[in-house]
Amino acid sequence: MRVITNTPGLSRFSNETLEIDSRYSLPGKSRLASEWDVFKRSFNCDYVVIICDPFSVLIQGLLHVFLFFNRCKVVSVDSVLPVPVGVKERVKASIKSLAFKGVHIFIEYFKDTRGYQKYYRINKNKFRYTPFKINRYEKVLEIIDNNGIHDGGYVFCGGNTRRDFDSLIEVAKKVDIPFLIVTMDNSTIGYHGSCLDESSIPSNVKLVRHDGSDSFLEYIAGSKLVALPIKKGNISASGIGVYIACMALKKCVVISECPAVDGILEDEAIIVPPEDPNALQQAITKAFYDDHYRDGYAARGQAYALSLGGEDSLYRSILDIVAAVEPSKAFRVHVTTEEG
Repeated sequence: MRVITNTPGLSRFSNETLEIDSRYSLPGKSRLASEWDVFKRSFNCDYVVIICDPFSVLIQGLLHVFLFFNRCKVVSVDSVLPVPVGVKERVKASIKSLAFKGVHIFIEYFKDTRGYQKYYRINKNKFRYTPFKINRYEKVLEIIDNNGIHDGGYVFCGGNTRRDFDSLIEVAKKVDIPFLIVTMDNSTIGYHGSCLDESSIPSNVKLVRHDGSDSFLEYIAGSKLVALPIKKGNISASGIGVYIACMALKKCVVISECPAVDGILEDEAIIVPPEDPNALQQAITKAFYDDHYRDGYAARGQAYALSLGGEDSLYRSILDIVAAVEPSKAFRVHVTTEEG
């Protein structure tokens, strides 16, 4: 079995039954030139596996639609598609819908794919689910091993994508609880569908404009609990990386109902309706003052998160799904790493 991928980490899994080529971009060449080169090389391969690169999925999909005699199959992992709003975005969605006809399967980190089916006309039979991983896995384990988890007495809220900071701030104005918001600058989070008006922040909320470093995890590790309000109308897995890291660090998580949790979490987190400040306030208040209640969610959440592992676990899962596409061409997936 031969695979081309845009993700160098997958090449660690090459063995006598599986050849993985991660030479995806050509030095000094444009993106289009590199994509054309990948397409030509794919004639001698079985799969092109593209992880979290919408442009590559679009181009490879279109090439496989119009030059359909290439029997190599395109696999998209973590598509990250927004709800198309306005004429321009709907036109883009139509083009993507055409390109997606050239994609064989979509591997996603969430189960509720109805939004993708509705807005991008992707056949539901093309979807495969795999759990996500713990981001910064080694750093998380280091914090745990060094007893870096403690209760600093504040509610942590962080991340950049489609965060409902307005509801959180409304809650903060009504309760005598310290909050810490850790997010990037407005120009960055605005690109990801979020906005934070600093002028509306009350005195019990501290704001840290973050640079994306590992200190993000240290802020989580020092919290009493975590609140991750997500906006309505979300059709992808917004918030999943942050909530898994919070759970791994044994924090009780309050999160809005959204595709990142629907059908995935049950009693591992406190799930509230999106954009509902009253429900959010009740959940945060109960978890903040009820130690037994909070600790139960924290323990169950950590057990779930640690079962997911890190990058290697995710890559093994992706390759297992690819191997199952055509059992007659199945390959063995094995690697010896620090994860075992």
